[in-house]
Amino acid sequence: MIDRSPNPALDPTREWRDDPTAEVELSLLVRHITEDARTMLRLLATARGAAVSATALLTAEPALTCQKVAESVEWIAKISEAFGFVPLVVETDDGYLIPPGAADVVSRVVASAEGSAS
Repeated sequence: MIDRSPNPALDPTREWRDDPTAEVELSLLVRHITEDARTMLRLLATARGAAVSATALLTAEPALTCQKVAESVEWIAKISEAFGFVPLVVETDDGYLIPPGAADVVSRVVASAEGSAS
Protein backbone atom coordinates (compact mmCIF):
# COMPACT_ATOMS: atom_id res chain seq x y z
CA MET A 1 0.00 0.00 0.00
CA ILE A 2 1.31 3.44 -0.90
CA ASP A 3 1.42 6.04 1.86
CA ARG A 4 -0.48 9.03 0.51
CA SER A 5 -0.13 11.19 3.61
CA PRO A 6 1.28 14.64 2.87
CA ASN A 7 5.01 15.15 3.19
CA PRO A 8 5.48 17.10 6.45
CA ALA A 9 8.59 18.80 5.04
CA LEU A 10 6.37 20.62 2.53
CA ASP A 11 4.55 22.39 5.35
CA PRO A 12 6.74 22.34 8.47
CA THR A 13 4.26 23.45 11.11
CA ARG A 14 4.70 20.92 13.91
CA GLU A 15 5.85 22.51 17.16
CA TRP A 16 8.67 20.98 19.18
CA ARG A 17 7.26 19.81 22.51
CA ASP A 18 8.02 17.33 25.24
CA ASP A 19 6.27 14.25 23.87
CA PRO A 20 7.47 10.82 22.70
CA THR A 21 7.15 11.57 18.96
CA ALA A 22 9.14 14.78 19.17
CA GLU A 23 11.72 13.05 21.37
CA VAL A 24 12.33 10.38 18.71
CA GLU A 25 12.59 13.00 15.96
CA LEU A 26 14.91 15.11 18.10
CA SER A 27 17.10 12.07 18.78
CA LEU A 28 17.47 11.64 15.03
CA LEU A 29 18.23 15.34 14.57
CA VAL A 30 20.93 15.29 17.25
CA ARG A 31 22.67 12.39 15.46
CA HIS A 32 23.19 14.63 12.42
CA ILE A 33 24.68 17.71 14.05
CA THR A 34 28.19 18.56 15.16
CA GLU A 35 29.45 18.45 18.72
CA ASP A 36 29.49 22.28 18.68
CA ALA A 37 25.82 22.32 17.68
CA ARG A 38 24.96 19.88 20.50
CA THR A 39 26.83 22.10 22.93
CA MET A 40 24.87 25.10 21.72
CA LEU A 41 21.57 23.21 22.13
CA ARG A 42 22.56 22.20 25.67
CA LEU A 43 23.33 25.80 26.59
CA LEU A 44 20.10 27.10 25.07
CA ALA A 45 17.99 24.40 26.74
CA THR A 46 19.27 25.41 30.16
CA ALA A 47 17.89 28.92 29.54
CA ARG A 48 14.34 27.43 29.51
CA GLY A 49 12.95 29.59 26.72
CA ALA A 50 14.87 32.76 27.48
CA ALA A 51 17.03 34.21 24.72
CA VAL A 52 20.78 33.71 25.06
CA SER A 53 23.02 36.21 23.31
CA ALA A 54 25.78 35.09 20.99
CA THR A 55 28.25 36.69 23.40
CA ALA A 56 26.92 34.58 26.27
CA LEU A 57 27.19 31.41 24.16
CA LEU A 58 30.78 32.23 23.19
CA THR A 59 31.67 33.02 26.80
CA ALA A 60 30.10 29.80 28.12
CA GLU A 61 31.83 27.64 25.52
CA PRO A 62 35.13 29.00 24.18
CA ALA A 63 35.20 26.41 21.36
CA LEU A 64 32.16 28.07 19.78
CA THR A 65 32.57 30.90 17.29
CA CYS A 66 29.99 33.22 15.75
CA GLN A 67 30.35 31.29 12.48
CA LYS A 68 29.84 27.91 14.20
CA VAL A 69 26.73 29.22 15.96
CA ALA A 70 25.26 30.61 12.73
CA GLU A 71 26.04 27.41 10.81
CA SER A 72 24.57 25.28 13.59
CA VAL A 73 21.35 27.30 13.70
CA GLU A 74 21.00 27.05 9.92
CA TRP A 75 21.68 23.28 9.81
CA ILE A 76 19.33 22.55 12.73
CA ALA A 77 16.60 24.57 10.99
CA LYS A 78 17.04 22.56 7.78
CA ILE A 79 16.80 19.26 9.63
CA SER A 80 13.79 20.50 11.62
CA GLU A 81 12.04 21.46 8.40
CA ALA A 82 12.83 18.10 6.80
CA PHE A 83 11.11 16.43 9.77
CA GLY A 84 8.09 18.74 9.37
CA PHE A 85 8.87 20.88 12.43
CA VAL A 86 9.30 24.60 12.86
CA PRO A 87 12.91 25.59 13.60
CA LEU A 88 14.14 24.27 16.93
CA VAL A 89 16.38 27.29 17.52
CA VAL A 90 14.75 30.69 17.12
CA GLU A 91 16.81 33.80 16.48
CA THR A 92 15.47 36.93 18.17
CA ASP A 93 16.77 40.48 18.65
CA ASP A 94 18.14 39.35 22.03
CA GLY A 95 19.87 36.19 20.81
CA TYR A 96 18.87 32.58 20.32
CA LEU A 97 16.31 30.46 22.14
CA ILE A 98 14.64 27.09 22.23
CA PRO A 99 10.89 27.34 22.83
CA PRO A 100 10.13 26.63 26.51
CA GLY A 101 7.94 23.62 25.69
CA ALA A 102 10.91 21.90 24.08
CA ALA A 103 13.66 22.74 26.60
CA ASP A 104 13.26 19.62 28.77
CA VAL A 105 13.22 17.16 25.87
CA VAL A 106 16.22 18.91 24.28
CA SER A 107 18.13 18.64 27.56
CA ARG A 108 17.39 14.91 27.84
CA VAL A 109 18.22 14.07 24.24
CA VAL A 110 21.44 16.09 24.16
CA ALA A 111 22.57 14.64 27.51
CA SER A 112 21.90 11.15 26.19
CA ALA A 113 23.82 11.85 22.97
CA GLU A 114 26.75 13.34 24.86
CA GLY A 115 26.75 10.40 27.27
CA SER A 116 26.83 7.84 24.48
CA ALA A 117 29.58 9.75 22.67
CA SER A 118 31.91 9.49 25.68
